[in-house]
Amino acid sequence: MSLTYTHKAGTANIFIYGHTGKGSPMEEKIMCVRCGAREAVFRGLCRRCYARDHLLLSLPEYVDAVVCPHCGAMKRGEHWLDLENMEAVVRKAVEDAVAIGGEVGYARVSLEIQMEDEKVYRVRVTALLDGGGDMEGAEVERRAETLVRISSETCDVCSRRHGGYYESIVQIRRRDRRLSAEEVEAWRERVVDMMAHISLHNRQVFISRMEDMHGGLDVYLSTTDAGKQMARQIAREYGASVKESGSLAGRRDGRDFYRSTFSVRLPPYERGDFIALGERVYRVLRITRDSVHLLDLSTGEEMREKRDIDDRLDYLGGEEAVVEGVVVYDGGDEVQIMEPGSYKTLQIKKPAHFSAGEGESVPIIFYRDRVFVV
Repeated sequence: MSLTYTHKAGTANIFIYGHTGKGSPMEEKIMCVRCGAREAVFRGLCRRCYARDHLLLSLPEYVDAVVCPHCGAMKRGEHWLDLENMEAVVRKAVEDAVAIGGEVGYARVSLEIQMEDEKVYRVRVTALLDGGGDMEGAEVERRAETLVRISSETCDVCSRRHGGYYESIVQIRRRDRRLSAEEVEAWRERVVDMMAHISLHNRQVFISRMEDMHGGLDVYLSTTDAGKQMARQIAREYGASVKESGSLAGRRDGRDFYRSTFSVRLPPYERGDFIALGERVYRVLRITRDSVHLLDLSTGEEMREKRDIDDRLDYLGGEEAVVEGVVVYDGGDEVQIMEPGSYKTLQIKKPAHFSAGEGESVPIIFYRDRVFVV
């Protein structure tokens, strides 16, 4: 029989209990053998007197709840349940302890929770019980009170986390160059965001640790499946290649235990970066496993190239490679831009996507003594 909570204003909490059982009403119309004031409808009793004897609520004097001091999860039997706060723990503990007895068909139960100290909560329970079925309308109010005592125990997940447990490693590297400190930090944030999704319905999944290694980032994960999901997501979203390998880590439960390593190789650029092919400079718009979509800074045209350009391009950088120039002259087909710092004036053919007027700033990037408007 299930107990389902809803809320109302204040400290009271409501849960509903119900089943579809039916009684067996008496067919003879006689008066209640106990009170004599109302018609007997069941086993010689009226609805009110029947409810007093058969609609029951019981609650232990003390209810014990075990909570992980690190993550706040509550222990239920051999399992742990993630709950949002301590009030939710107290509600769940009382829900588990409340016994609706007799022939109750429906119950509306409210809880009033009062914290006596950090480890003890007093809970007052009020229940309106109904017989349901043929005894619907046979109602009685029951009250009970209990003390919920909170004790601490480190859960299985936190025990593994604090012990540095891991089953897989995702090694994130950039092809042909090291990740900059800014890129490593960005990947740390991306990895955390990915794990928030991967671990959404599985509390056994977590990041054990992250380490800056060999110009990249190593991510240690609690399960092999989490490592595989993360590697595949990086490959899908950033056009990376992935290689998987395994190594014997020992024995567990009488069997060989292996750890998996997912070697993720990012292309030498990412979305928004600038690259050069021959004498032309491009901005990276989108990357897939097989192709890269580019914007030609000279013509403003978009194009797609196969990923084999990775072996013959020059990497120019990201936003840090862009500087601000000033348009000093617009001659229609050509414009003159003053280089910042040196105040040297450079003349270029006006790109199709150019829109700045004289005296206005324009973002530019340099390559082989030439200037390109971003």
